[in-house]
Amino acid sequence: MFPGFDAAAELKVLQGTWKVKDSFGKDSSTWKIEGNKVTISNGDKTKQGEIEIKYPGELAVVEKSNGGTSRSYFAFAHSGDDIYIGLGTGGIKRGDAYMLADDGVVVFKAGKCKHYKKKMFGGFDKPSKVKCQIEEKDGKKVLSYSIPDSFKKGQFKNSSVEIIDDALVNHQLKNSKAQKEK
Repeated sequence: MFPGFDAAAELKVLQGTWKVKDSFGKDSSTWKIEGNKVTISNGDKTKQGEIEIKYPGELAVVEKSNGGTSRSYFAFAHSGDDIYIGLGTGGIKRGDAYMLADDGVVVFKAGKCKHYKKKMFGGFDKPSKVKCQIEEKDGKKVLSYSIPDSFKKGQFKNSSVEIIDDALVNHQLKNSKAQKEK
């Protein structure tokens, strides 16, 4: 379904300790990731959980407490040692396939573009054909796409992400580049 996507390989990229900016770029927390375990520290606050990656462009931090489970979702993209974690839209390029998370997953490969809309309780609807194109905008290579708008039935939402090597990031996620600690 998602060509070249390997969740275990995506998790492997995250191993180590990272300074992750908050969504406004003003503060940062420390994420220590070992296997699928994560400890997130910010000042005197610490929480532990597990990293869950099910499809391109998104990761979840899963926390279990008092018999319940909660998930915090983050946009995620990477290329080489550059990691982006935060709010916004993220994705990856693998071979000639571009895949990003936006109300499901958008896959652009060999001139064909499909949108796999997420179902409420897991999985995806049957893919729909949508419009995608790679173009130059303001000196940057971008993937522009149009997907059904979840809030306006019968209408489409037009968006774009910048292509930075193998990372796909919108303007919001681009400002959330994590720094690896030594």
